[in-house]
Amino acid sequence: MRSRGKEPPSAGVDGPVPGSDGLGNRQVLWHPEDGRFDPGRLRRAIVSRGWTVTEFAQVARIYPGTLYRALTGRPTNDGTAIRIFQTLEKRRPMDMDEL
Repeated sequence: MRSRGKEPPSAGVDGPVPGSDGLGNRQVLWHPEDGRFDPGRLRRAIVSRGWTVTEFAQVARIYPGTLYRALTGRPTNDGTAIRIFQTLEKRRPMDMDEL
């Protein structure tokens, strides 16, 4: 059962994705109804900020196994989702044009 409490910040939860279907459909990083992250988008969000999964888990103060479960699309509790979003906000994604 998912914990009840603070909802994760809405920033980054959903929004238009460049190159989406062009029909206004939005893809989401986290689905609050069932507590699941989109595995591919979460991994890209972590790696594009220059972290490995293990490093990200340390900074987010969550067990690596918990993060790996999120990366396989399994549900997370609200506290874990909050820590993931707070940690993602600590770094901006790298600009690939600068490399």
